[in-house]
Amino acid sequence: MQESTTWIYQDKPLHLQIWHYNTISECDAILAENDTDWSYYKGHWPNKPVYTIPTLMIEDTLLSARDIKKENKTMMGGNFVSWYGGFDSYIIASLFDNKVFQPSMRPIEGEDQLVTVLPHLQFVDWIHKLAEFKYAVHLMPSITAGTFVLNCAFLGIPCIGYKRSDPQKLCHPSLAIEHYDMETARNLAIKLKEDQDFWEKCSNEALVNHKKYFGEKVFLGKMKKILC
Repeated sequence: MQESTTWIYQDKPLHLQIWHYNTISECDAILAENDTDWSYYKGHWPNKPVYTIPTLMIEDTLLSARDIKKENKTMMGGNFVSWYGGFDSYIIASLFDNKVFQPSMRPIEGEDQLVTVLPHLQFVDWIHKLAEFKYAVHLMPSITAGTFVLNCAFLGIPCIGYKRSDPQKLCHPSLAIEHYDMETARNLAIKLKEDQDFWEKCSNEALVNHKKYFGEKVFLGKMKKILC
């Protein structure tokens, strides 16, 4: 089962890259996180069954967060390192002309002078805190499970991000852009800010699509087909 990006093992010494490849070669099947990951694994291991499974949120203790009133503030999905693309996210987030926040990730010196850095939060507390936000930006070039984007969709928060991520492409289709297409990201941010009807469309779209593509019943149905 995939964790992190498909290529992360290539940051390791060569003997570990070979070990990683050989280990996957011995697996019976591969569970990938995104459609783009599926094609990566299928290209390397064409004779292996490869399945794409949805990222899952257990919703039982989170539903009350949807009742929290949204405030005019923006959450970034990561901080100012290349893995999260935080600087790009900040430039777009600043277009909303409100206070910009980020979760505690991999802190670097000086970022707290540009944004408000939240303390580390347990997951349930994080969801209830995120629910306060009206906008989200997550221009993360490293495509992984897409949990931040999924959290936003669950709460009906429009999020601008890259379409190679399944949660972004499926839950926020009106805000899903090509990698590094900052021009489109800028135009979408301005439209979200100035056009309340567009904001509401994107918010409702996220809520409906979260249930349609990433609800617990959807996850269980797909896993039963794979495992049974």
